[in-house]
Formats: sequence, C-alpha cells, structure tokens
Amino acid sequence: MAIETFEYIDDLNVANPTATDNVSEGDDHLRGLKTTLKNTFPNVTGAINATETELNILDGVTATTAELNYVDGVTSNIQTQLGTKLPLTGGTMTGTIAGFTSTGIDDNATSTAITIDASENVTLNTTGSANYDATAKVLKTASSLHTAFLVKTTSTGGHQAALELESNAVPIKLSTSGDGVLRIALNGTQIVSIDADGLKFNGDTAAANALDDYEEGTWTPTIVQGATLSTISTANYTKVGRLVTIQFHITISGGNANELRIGGLPFTVKTGNFCTGVLDSSSGTSNRTPFIRSEGAATYLRCFYEDRTSYAGNQAVGSLISSVTYMT
Repeated sequence: MAIETFEYIDDLNVANPTATDNVSEGDDHLRGLKTTLKNTFPNVTGAINATETELNILDGVTATTAELNYVDGVTSNIQTQLGTKLPLTGGTMTGTIAGFTSTGIDDNATSTAITIDASENVTLNTTGSANYDATAKVLKTASSLHTAFLVKTTSTGGHQAALELESNAVPIKLSTSGDGVLRIALNGTQIVSIDADGLKFNGDTAAANALDDYEEGTWTPTIVQGATLSTISTANYTKVGRLVTIQFHITISGGNANELRIGGLPFTVKTGNFCTGVLDSSSGTSNRTPFIRSEGAATYLRCFYEDRTSYAGNQAVGSLISSVTYMT
C-alpha cells in the first residue's frame, strides 16, 4: 500500500502498516513517525518528567505559553499559599506589615477621624464624638484623670516650644527648658512665666514679684474690745497676691470706755506694714471723723478719731461701714 500521509500525532492510523506492506517501506514509516513527533512537540528539548496524572490536570486548560510560565518555580500547593492571603473583600489581618509607607491618609475609609487636604490643612472630625463638647468647641475626656490633648517635645536644650501658635504672622509659643518653668512668648519676647513661685511678668525671675494667689471670700468680724457686736450685714474680702482688701458693714451696741477694736481679719497684717481706712459711723462725737488703723502682725483694726485720739466704745454704737486694703 502507499505510505499514509501524516503531520501530527492525531494524523497517525494505528492500523498501519499492515502485515502485507512491503518491508522496504519500513524506513518511510520511521521517518514519518519522527517527523510527526517533531511537529507535535517542536519546543521540547529535554526529558519530560510529568506523570500522566500531572499531565491530565492540563486537560481542558486553555492557556498561553506566557500564562503557563507564571507557575515556573512554584514548589508547593498554590491554593494553600493563596488561602493564607487577605481576601480583596476584607478580613482580619494580624502582625506587622514590614516596609509599609503611605503618602497620606486613605480617603476611601468608611469613617474619617482626621482629614489632611491638598493644602496640608488638618481637620478633626468631631461629629457625634463623645469626647467633643459642641457648645464649648473643645476636646475632652470622659475622666479628669486623663489628658484630652497632649503635645510633647523630646529635646531638653533651650526653651523648646511644646505648642506653637501663629496669628497674623505673630508667633505665640508655650515652652519649657526642663526646669519646671512654663513660658509664654509673643513674637520672640517672653511676656509671662509660671513657676513654683507663681505668675511672673516680662522675664522677671524674682520670687518676691510673683503673683501666687487670687481668691475671694467672706470673713467674720468680731469686736475685740470697746463694744458688743450686734449684727453683720456684709463682710467680704479679695486677695490678689499679698494685697488684701476687706469690706464690712456691722452694727455694734453696749459701748464702753475702751478703745474700739474690730478683729477677725481674714489675713494677718504683714510685719512692718501699716494700713488705714475711713470709718463711716452712724454715731460718735459731732464734727470728728473716725478712721481705722492697723499695725504689722495684727489681726484686728484699731478705731481712732482724725486727731488720733482713741475712738472710745461708748462713743461708737450703731452702724459701722468701711473698706481697708493692707499687705499680708
């Protein structure tokens, strides 16, 4: 019979050659088989070690050479490796992402706690936050034991600004040099400092010049001698640093010949200091104006006439009104 025509394995007829074919045609059959194998596997240049099971995995697969090359070098189950990856639809991720960097805050987040716009302006989202007082427009905490807003510097040299503000190009700085002194500077000039002594101004460091106290309150006048206290209408004081101003309106009765003294001062008069004040009295000697005086370290006020003679209690009955300022 004539030699069959074939180019690829699929063209081969397993019934050929027949038993009656000429032996002289055997070389033609062998050359045809070689040609068929070369045509079918043109790029195979070495041994193929895959089993029939492994090759059968490719049954029905349509892939290009480039696509098949993606698995080049894979040494373990691909599905097992893929199963350890975070799915695109979300999931729980643990551990640290090494080498991760970002040029900004992701604007695809479902909630925005902080926004940085193209001009690098920072805005805090306080809508619905329990830590934001919408009336006072301030950040706060649920407990007074926690800091709502904290700014730190790590440097200890010089007066490092922990918080720096700027208004109309005039910088305002809050700073400390690690010595426990809080300084407030305006446009580079220190205007206020706060240390263990109190509040100081314009770079002053003297403890004696520190404002260390301010308070307001009431006090209870007493009559040390010269009369009897009937009523107290008002008795208030204001203390600014070491300067005390008292005010009172009282009524006395049962006067006697002793010098009238009003005690119960809220603070003792400073040693070496004196104070005076006018006393408005509803009684006393006609045409003689009473006044108040006190010496250092005293806790009471002495009442006199303008000629410095004693204001005797038997001449001081009724209403007494005065306001006195002194150092403590």
